[in-house]
This record gives sequence, C-alpha cells and structure tokens, in this order.
Amino acid sequence: APFQISTLPNFGCGTNINLTLTVFSASHGDFAFPVVLTSGEQGNTPARYDNTAVTNIPDVGAIESTNLVAGFVGPITKAAVSLYLTHTFDADLSISLINPDGVSIDLSSGNGGSDDDYGVNCAPDASRTTFDDSAAAAITAGAAPFVGLFRPEVPLTAFNGGTANGNWRLRITDANGGSLGALRCWSLFLYPPVCAPGSGYCLSCPGVFSNSITVGDPAFTN
Repeated sequence: APFQISTLPNFGCGTNINLTLTVFSASHGDFAFPVVLTSGEQGNTPARYDNTAVTNIPDVGAIESTNLVAGFVGPITKAAVSLYLTHTFDADLSISLINPDGVSIDLSSGNGGSDDDYGVNCAPDASRTTFDDSAAAAITAGAAPFVGLFRPEVPLTAFNGGTANGNWRLRITDANGGSLGALRCWSLFLYPPVCAPGSGYCLSCPGVFSNSITVGDPAFTN
C-alpha cells in the first residue's frame, strides 16, 4: 500500500521520520519493522571550526587538541578534517578524531615511514593534510608529507547524524621514542543538511494509488 507524507512548515530540515510497519500474520503472529525516512540532502558549504594553537607532541605520549562547536543546526551529513603537524618520524604517529558523543575515528596510524610531517603549512588549506571520505587516494597509499586530500583509515561517515555541538578532540599519539613534533593547526568541517522548499500537499497526485507505482506517476524530489 503506497503512501505519502506531508510535513508542516516548522519541520526541521534533515530530521528523520521514524515509522513502524506492523505486519499481522495468521500463521506467524504479529511483528514490527522500524522504517526510517530521511529528509534533506548534504549541503555544499560546511561550517568551519579552527584551532591554531601550537601543541607539542611528546616523545612517547599523547596530546589532545579541542575544537568547540556551537550553533550548528541540524544533523551532520558529512565531516572532514584538515591539519598541519611537524614530526621527524611519521610512522610513530596515530591520529584520531573524537566527537562529543565519544565516538573515535582512526584517521591515520603508522603511515609515512621515517619521513617527516603531515602537510607543509597552515595556509593555504591546500598545503595541509585533509581527511575526506570523498578523496580519491587513501592515506595508507600516500607519502609524507601527505599534502592534499586523503581518505582516512576509518570512514568519517560514523559521525553522520551524531552530535555536532560540543567539544571535538584531535588525538595524536607518538608510540616510539627518538622523535619529536608539534601540531601546528587543525580545522573541522561539518556539513549541515539542506532542503528544497515544498509547496504543501501534492495537489497533482491522485488521492489513491491502486496496484503499483510506475515511473510515469507524479513525483517530488527532496
């Protein structure tokens, strides 16, 4: 039985619509399935949050640098992160990003061999190492100083739909002795959802569908 859903003007863009499909079966009893309808699409312009404080990376040890996100509206549809750090032995480093919910994503671990640095400068952005799920190259296939776009070791999609506002932490761990470095800067990019304006009920659609929906039936996007 096909159905349509209309939303009121105060419906939040990007909000999920949670439904329950209940099946009644004479032979197998009754059971329910969750059905989630998403709304909105990934926006093209991210909200940006910068941290330019220089933090030294200890020889065998870990640091955490915090970016405070406030005022972000809607669920996260995409996350990306860029950074510039200096270090004399990249393979010693593990870099991870932690969201306000405590979800940790491994960006890069043990890559770069004995070569130096992630990125070559804080500005422009193109001189940094940027972790983006849509990048063509994986960080594991890159070479130090990893200038440009790279896919992280674990996809950042794990942050989609999670908490945006709060403290985001970039954690860098040096696992072996004999090398030093510093985090010079890093930026977090969060993409909000966007929704196309609607026009109320689908007045051109018939009130009842019979049989099956075909490609010739009226349709709405977004």
